[in-house]
This record gives sequence, structure tokens and C-alpha cells, in this order.
Amino acid sequence: MRNAASCAKVASADGHRHVSHAVISIFRWAIGPLWEHRTVRRLRVAQVAGVRTVSGRYDHLSERLERESDMQIRQRFRAPIRVALAVGLTGMVSLASAAKVDDVVTAGETWLVAQVDSQKKVDALGEQRRDLQGEYRAVLREIEGLDAYNRQLERQLQLQRDEMSELDNSISQATTVDRQILPLMLRMTGALEQFISLDLPFLASERAERLKFVKDAIDRVDVTVAEKFRQVLEAYQIELEFGRTIEAYTGMETIDGQKLEVDFLRVGRIGLYYQSLDGTQSGRWDAKAKQWVSLPATYRNPLRDAIKVARKLVAPDLLTLPLPTPGAGA
Repeated sequence: MRNAASCAKVASADGHRHVSHAVISIFRWAIGPLWEHRTVRRLRVAQVAGVRTVSGRYDHLSERLERESDMQIRQRFRAPIRVALAVGLTGMVSLASAAKVDDVVTAGETWLVAQVDSQKKVDALGEQRRDLQGEYRAVLREIEGLDAYNRQLERQLQLQRDEMSELDNSISQATTVDRQILPLMLRMTGALEQFISLDLPFLASERAERLKFVKDAIDRVDVTVAEKFRQVLEAYQIELEFGRTIEAYTGMETIDGQKLEVDFLRVGRIGLYYQSLDGTQSGRWDAKAKQWVSLPATYRNPLRDAIKVARKLVAPDLLTLPLPTPGAGA
């Protein structure tokens, strides 16, 4: 019995020693780097103290280094120390079974490996998060650029819509003007035709052809309204110029039942004369009687001189020609 008790005590003592050795090993593993870091920190503090003896301006820096070193040490070795304490407490509770100590150590090592793997995953997720943030910011910048581009396009589209609206209004007004200006042109050509028929019969064929050309242009669908109106105004302008000019031209005319080639002289719209090419016959147009009347031979030379002035063969001079009396109609 004593031998058995002695063996039990020896086994218990061996168990205690195994546990103590395991706990000491774990504490050495956990606190060894801490001890080395403490030694390094002490050397750093000694260096800072030496620098402090040289200059007092680095006191604040040394205190900051000490605080940061303590915080870093606590953060770095907090988990290993907790593991060591947990394992030690577990070992002291389980002094009766040395095999459980190995299980605790194995569990601690497995936990550490799991922590390392978890940290790697956390680091990978952090890197992925940073990449996604960069992509997100790039997409935001692209969206901002597209928004600015779309706003510019919208302004351009609005300007085009406004221009289209103005064009539609102009087209509508132009259609209204076309409907109103066509009757006006017809009235103007009708009045011009009546005026020519009542006027002195000079350049009769030329004036008739011009009037016909204007009427034909009004009837044509391939001529714009603006061009039609321009031709009407041009015909009016030409007729207006006849009243301010003097002109001489040669043509055929029936005189006393005979068709003769004569020189015509037009003095504005107040007088129209003729003289045969040989100068033997002269006459003027009687607007009231609507016929030619002969002039005395005394007007032969004055009429010839007036024809030369009209043709710019001689310098302008005072003309002596018979004119209709006021109220006579010619």
C-alpha cells in the first residue's frame, strides 16, 4: 500500500512537473518576445535619456515614444498572453491529467493558426474593399461626366426645339403672306396693263412682252413667290423710269395709211414724236384723239436736234418742241 501511495505521489509529482514545464514553455513562448521587446525599449529609453541630457527639447518626444511603445506592446502581445494564461489555468485545473495539457496546447496552436488565416482573410477583404472603393469612385467620376454631357445635350436640344418652333411660325406666316400676296400681284399686273394701254404708245411690243413675262411667271409653280413679286416690282420700276428720261429709237409706224420707218422721240411721258428718216415728215402723238398728227416744217430742225440729244450725239441743249396744252389731254 505504501508502495502504491508512493507511486501515486510520484505520478502526481510527475504530472505537476509536466504541467509546470508546459506552462513555463507556453509563457516563454508568449512572453519571450515581450521580454526582448522590453529590453529593446529600455535601450531606446536609455538612448532618449542620453539625448535628453544633451538637449531638453526631446522630452515630449521620448514620452510619446514610450506611450506608443507600451500601446503597441499591449496590442501585439495581448492575444498570446491571454492564450498563455488560459492554457496555464486549464493546466492547473487539469493537474491530474497530463494528456489534457497536450490537448490544450494543440487547441491553442490550432486557434493561433485559425487567427492567422482569419487575419489573412481580413487583409484580403480589406484589399478587395479598397479596390472596390477605387472602382466606385471611378464610376462616380464617369457618371458626373455623363451627367454634365447630358445637360449640355439637353441645352442644345432645347435650342434646336426653339429654332424649330420659330421656323414653324415663320412658315405659317409665310403661308399666310403667300395667300395674301398673290392677289396683290394680280391686282398690280392688272393695273400696270391698264396703265400701259392708256399711256403713250412708245415701245409698245417691248412693254407688252415684259408684261406677258410677268404674268406667266405668276402662273408658274416652279417660281417662288419672292421671285414673282420681284419681277412685278421690276416692271413697275422700268415704267417709272420712262417718266424721267428722254429716249430716241427707230421703228416702223403707220402714217396716213402708209407703213414707214421713222425715228421716234420720247420726252418723259409728256410728248411722243416721230420724224421720217429723210426728215421730210414730222408729227406728234395726240393722246386725246389717239392718233398721230403732223407738225409744221418749222419743227423739222428742232425735232432733228432733239433726236441727236436723246442719242447723246450732241451736248444737251434747250429743246423747242410743241407740247399739249393743259386740259387738252395730250
